[in-house]
Amino acid sequence: MRGYLEKDVPQKSSFRRKVVVVVILVIVVTVAVLFIKSCREDIPSDSVAKVGNTSISKKTLKHWVGVTYRNTQVGESGARGSLPKKGTPEYNQLSAETMSFLIRSIWMDQEADKKGVSVSQEDLDKKLRKTQKEFFSQPGSFKEFLKKNSMTKEDVEMRLKLEMNTSRVSDYVTKDIDISKEDIEKYYQKNRGDYGALNKTNVRKIKKIIDNKQRNKLLKKFLKEYEKKGKSRTKCRKDYIVAECENAPDPVDEAAA
Repeated sequence: MRGYLEKDVPQKSSFRRKVVVVVILVIVVTVAVLFIKSCREDIPSDSVAKVGNTSISKKTLKHWVGVTYRNTQVGESGARGSLPKKGTPEYNQLSAETMSFLIRSIWMDQEADKKGVSVSQEDLDKKLRKTQKEFFSQPGSFKEFLKKNSMTKEDVEMRLKLEMNTSRVSDYVTKDIDISKEDIEKYYQKNRGDYGALNKTNVRKIKKIIDNKQRNKLLKKFLKEYEKKGKSRTKCRKDYIVAECENAPDPVDEAAA
């Protein structure tokens, strides 16, 4: 009897281990399914996309589709036609372009915040006053502009903020550019035929050319990673997918289809 029990112990132990393994696998699979499901349901019901922790509501998209249309579709007489009907190819294209704009605006806003160069409300107020003074000096002209384009003051501020953040991020990425005398001399010797003597004027010209080349190189490298990271944190609903979305089809696969 004792020998029987001793033989039976390993069998029970093996069975228990199998049960434990199965339970662990079930838990892992369940967690994975719940995680994938939560990712899909991460977009609020009233929104079309989510970039990081920022959502783009259906209302916001609809509003900006109208703004985009009124800013681009102007007839020869200066009168604007009717907004294309929802569901038409024209409307879908307009909606996709607007989605891309909104997503990229959020990308830039988040990038500026991450780098510590985000525009403050005070900076934005100053920029808006300057813009109004420069382009809307006539009394009531700014309000007329907003009405004509179905825009709000906040819409104008959003565009100004995008412009300012883009400039600040670009400056941040290229802030460490350092052009030495050796760089200037090397460029001059290579392109000597385009210049006379290496005087102050030509040095400034050469320095500017080198600076532009280095800026373009740094920005190109930055943009590649910026696009990749931006896309990785952008989830879009099925009917609103654009190239900037994480779940957008691969261009190669789409072309093959």
